[in-house]
Amino acid sequence: MKRKLILIFIAVAVAAVWGMASPAVAQDEKSDEAENEDTASPASEENKAEEGDAVLVEMPEIPREFASVKEYMKNLDEQRRSIEREKQALIALRTEVRADIERLLKLQKDIDSRLKVEDEQRADKIKKLVKIYSKMKPAQVVPLLNNLDENLRLQVIYQMNTKDQASILALMPAEKAAAITQKIMKKDFK
Repeated sequence: MKRKLILIFIAVAVAAVWGMASPAVAQDEKSDEAENEDTASPASEENKAEEGDAVLVEMPEIPREFASVKEYMKNLDEQRRSIEREKQALIALRTEVRADIERLLKLQKDIDSRLKVEDEQRADKIKKLVKIYSKMKPAQVVPLLNNLDENLRLQVIYQMNTKDQASILALMPAEKAAAITQKIMKKDFK
């Protein structure tokens, strides 16, 4: 008798979960149990009371948005597929970003190497200019330096030997010579 009640309970629970059970079926099963109880012996009534307690256990409810477990499972599958699509999209974006980073790093390296070459060429030109001005008389160099832009003038004077620097600065107006001296001391030029 106990097994029969357990089987009925399981059948009702499965039917309720799958949306197959109706209140009428559950009522019929309860009336069958009542008939069996009437014919049972008094000793088995204690077992039935315990079994009755087990029958009263409620099943967890399915969220109202879902009419059945099938719909609930379908919704979960849709969510899983959506998450998988988003995951794949993120992986694709990550790949694109990495490719862009590699491309930008290569571009930066190329720019840095070009700037280095240009800086070296500029330094060579300034050295050449320093050699030329060093061979000239200071009186001839001062007017030429005055016509150069300030950074170039400072670089040329900075790279000259001390004797030439002194001769050139001596021929310049005092204020201009002082300003050039201060900028050279601070290396305030590019």
